[in-house]
Amino acid sequence: MAADGTTIPKTTARQGDQPITAPADAATALAIAEDHRRARRFHDAEKTLVDAIRTFPDHPSLLTCAAWVAHQNGDHAEALERWALVRVVVRTKPVGWSAAVQVHQKLGQHNAADALAMEGLDRFPADAALLVNHAWTAHHARRWQAAALRWQAVREHVRDGKLGYVQGANALREGGDVAGADALLGEALRRFPDDGELLTNAASLASQGQDWTQAWRRWRGVRVKFPDARVAYLLEARALFRLKAFEEAELVALAGAKLFPGDGELVLEAARCASRMKNHATALARWEQAFNLVPHIPSAGIGYAEALTRSGNGERADTLLAELDARFPADAATAIAFARQAVDLGDWAAAETRWRAGHRNHSGNRAFAAAANDAAMRALLHDKADLAGMLGHFAGTNLTLVGTAGTKPGEAAEIEPRALFMSFESLGYNCEFGIVQRHFGAEPLSLLRWTATEPDVLADALNNQLDGVGLPENTRIVLDSDYRTKDTRYSMLMHTFILPSQATPEELLPKFCKRLQYLRAKLLDDLRAAEKIFLYKAVEPITDEQLMPLWQAVSAYGPNTLVVARIAVPGHPPGSVRVVEPGLMVGYFDRTSTTDPSLEVWLEICRRSHSIWQASKAAVTAPLAALA
Repeated sequence: MAADGTTIPKTTARQGDQPITAPADAATALAIAEDHRRARRFHDAEKTLVDAIRTFPDHPSLLTCAAWVAHQNGDHAEALERWALVRVVVRTKPVGWSAAVQVHQKLGQHNAADALAMEGLDRFPADAALLVNHAWTAHHARRWQAAALRWQAVREHVRDGKLGYVQGANALREGGDVAGADALLGEALRRFPDDGELLTNAASLASQGQDWTQAWRRWRGVRVKFPDARVAYLLEARALFRLKAFEEAELVALAGAKLFPGDGELVLEAARCASRMKNHATALARWEQAFNLVPHIPSAGIGYAEALTRSGNGERADTLLAELDARFPADAATAIAFARQAVDLGDWAAAETRWRAGHRNHSGNRAFAAAANDAAMRALLHDKADLAGMLGHFAGTNLTLVGTAGTKPGEAAEIEPRALFMSFESLGYNCEFGIVQRHFGAEPLSLLRWTATEPDVLADALNNQLDGVGLPENTRIVLDSDYRTKDTRYSMLMHTFILPSQATPEELLPKFCKRLQYLRAKLLDDLRAAEKIFLYKAVEPITDEQLMPLWQAVSAYGPNTLVVARIAVPGHPPGSVRVVEPGLMVGYFDRTSTTDPSLEVWLEICRRSHSIWQASKAAVTAPLAALA
């Protein structure tokens, strides 16, 4: 339909593929319409075409021009209708298929685009536009394997074009084949050695793959060939920074900043280098300049605040971070910096408040909640005057345990929740029980408290005395919501609660290897001492027979008590505890959640387990006391 509401006349069915030969005045109308279209005067082009097509309804060029007008004017529905008409009238040319595929892609109709592209390729198997649009269809649908194969077809048929190499490499990279993408770009660079886009893509690939040595070399190559390429200065400096070559990174960033005055990102990189080289006065000046140039980049403000703190102006830094936190509520790094500022100032109450606010905005990152609880516990230790107030959330949760050791028959002994949960040692499966302990103020130092472990693998690890845990060859640092340690021998994943903004994997690995070795020795000592209740939370339903290997592994160290918590079943409601045999119990919870655990149910499981454990200890010690 034309812009004024007039319908472009539709053609009638024809015999054969040859279009009607148009007279000279059709050519004149076409020239006028094309002139309007190229000038983007779509309304004028429509008027010209409506009149011309009424007279020459089957003229292929007029119909094609009308389709392009709707296409370029963004009238997608009309464009699809007109391209369908072009496919009927102009059967010997692929434009009706390739252009319509583009429209379907713009509408997000990937299946329709795919089907039409394949129909066109059946007729025109070597058409470059159809091959490219066919590849884009898979690419836009994020079907990376199909996209890679289709870009390969583009390379085979469009020999002089680089698009098949660039986007083929992107598809391989997105599909996880980084080596294949790198090899393809290498092949492309041998064919097009001076092509800036290819050089930039190859350098970007190295940066995205965190191959910083290769990234540095490639960005330097881009910078040498194209000295006015701003991005090359910026990303070469970042690669050098990652390689800890701070002086070299600073020189590159400053060279870029001189060439592109007023570029805040380059100044920001130079500021980071000065900070790492402890040139604090220079760093402060650069951070201030960067913050003024790019106030929309949160890291500029964070760096400026850190530099202010180092210069002794912590209060100004705190005010700045409060402003940034209000301005960028969705930025986790800003929330972390704001909370850590309170930590650095020793204001634990403010730190807890800020960590909890951060957790509300970033509920998927449990490190905020952990840090908030840690701040609350530190506040307890550092602010004795407000101890009663800080313990207010524990009010009403004291436990009464009947018949415990050290009490007379019928006399009740009270144990407050923190002490109760400190008497338990978590063996996994995941961190839910550790989160429950933290809620009640219990922070035991434990190898498996924040670790994911399967029961059969854990039994095997305990039978081998956790041999190899903490050795560098068995330990990897992986990234999820926070950095985690991965034990490759026993497939154990453990939270570190350290974020990428706080450290690099290379910095963490040696520290956590030492920590894991220490925690391994501590767990073995605790097992031999047999003075705690060991608790394993099963995610999947587990039978008595299935938990026996774990129980045998735990009891091999000494007269230990093991509680296996599992989902409730008929006859065993949530909160109940069943004794399987002396020293082995099964507790039942209603649901499993690491973000919203059933605190009262866990409290009841632990209360009952602890009571049984104390009663069993009393049963053993009473006869010995009578003999004394």
